[in-house]
Amino acid sequence: MNKQEFLKQLEKHLHRMPKAERDDILSDFVEYFECAQGENDDELCERLGDPRKLAKEYQAQSVIASANETKKLSSMMRAFAYTAGLGSVNFLYAAFVVPVGYIVISVLYIVAVALSVSGILAIIAAIMYFGDALLLWLSIFGSVGVVAVGILMFIGNIFVTRGFNKANMAFLNKISQKIRKAGEGK
Repeated sequence: MNKQEFLKQLEKHLHRMPKAERDDILSDFVEYFECAQGENDDELCERLGDPRKLAKEYQAQSVIASANETKKLSSMMRAFAYTAGLGSVNFLYAAFVVPVGYIVISVLYIVAVALSVSGILAIIAAIMYFGDALLLWLSIFGSVGVVAVGILMFIGNIFVTRGFNKANMAFLNKISQKIRKAGEGK
């Protein structure tokens, strides 16, 4: 593969990136080829690697940077989708760990809300149906305890969600660092 074919394929595979970023990446590669004027284009292209894989890595880095900036779940999911194609560990993490983690977190939120609602309903039922004062107060006290546990669980889930999101971003940033290091070695 010569310089022109390499650049053409790289540009083709970078089509999803914003034009400014794509042009910047392509100009870096043009500069790389110009700096290595005495070397054979085929050898340079082989050393650089597959343009399709390079494009995937650049796109993944761009999406990870966007996820770091916006801190939105949708950006993070998009970053996982891009990095899943870069290796089997990334794929397994994106396909299993992330969805299972968010499913577990969602279930914990549902349990917290259910506890709180059931406690409130128990308070209402106790007021409406118990005639005995001692039983009424025990029921109300127990129901308030259930509501409190639900609220505390919900608050705890907020911290768990934040921690899980931070761990996911750390994983994505680690991938981005590995891509950069691999790119520097070429």
